Amino acid sequence: MRTLNWLHVLIALLLFAVGACSSGKPRKDNEKSLVSVAIVKLVNVSKQANYDYLSESLTDATQSSMDKKFVYFHIPADQVTDLYAEAAEQGGNPSESSMRSLALKIDADLVIFGYYKTSAEKKGDSAEIVFNVLRTDKGTTIAKISRTAAISAKIFNDIESIATTVVAKIADYRAEQIKESGIQEVQKKGEKIQFTRESLNIAPFIPPAF
Repeated sequence: MRTLNWLHVLIALLLFAVGACSSGKPRKDNEKSLVSVAIVKLVNVSKQANYDYLSESLTDATQSSMDKKFVYFHIPADQVTDLYAEAAEQGGNPSESSMRSLALKIDADLVIFGYYKTSAEKKGDSAEIVFNVLRTDKGTTIAKISRTAAISAKIFNDIESIATTVVAKIADYRAEQIKESGIQEVQKKGEKIQFTRESLNIAPFIPPAF
């Protein structure tokens, strides 16, 4: 009986260790200088269950576009659940302050979030898609786009195009920040952009002492 009890304890410890490891990857030393980005699943404000797949598609397309453009630190999806819950509770349009507060808890420098609203039309259903990009240290929105796409066989092409536009706006904002700060940067053609905190002039976050 005692052996069985120890076996149960050992299994519980192993499960806890696995859960801790899967809860998110810590930053490596060479990643600490990178901008950390939380990509939040878009909210289906129309609550049409048959169009829930658009949320995953939009999120995946955004991450794919970010991965093609930048070297950055992507915050794991299981760490952004509170951000999604806040966005969903506020109908996909939460306040900058509420998102900033939650984002700082997971050390996110940028938060990409938004919503989509589907509607039925004579020529077929469509979706209004809205993206926001929040800079958390300043609590300001640095990019916002709104697009309407027909829900048809071309919807995935449209989603990819919208995600590319979002990432392009982030790249434009970064370029503006570099120009303002006077940083000299050499970017080789075809290489990914090193998306560093320095390029956005983000000061290291120092938690308050108690």
